[in-house]
Amino acid sequence: MIVNLAIADFGVGLMCIPFTLVYYELEYVWIFGNVMCKVVPFMQALFIMGSVATMIAISVGKYGYGYG
Repeated sequence: MIVNLAIADFGVGLMCIPFTLVYYELEYVWIFGNVMCKVVPFMQALFIMGSVATMIAISVGKYGYGYG
């Protein structure tokens, strides 16, 4: 679970932060092309959902075993 969370968080840092920062800094102008316009939002959602779902699974697992 920890490795999965690390990979998902790395993906968030790699796909979400830079593209969103550039998009907002250029005042909502997409400069990365049509293909990336379709791929980036999908990958962002994938990594964010993976990160959140892994954190939920870790929390539920710890709660279920009486550690929390």
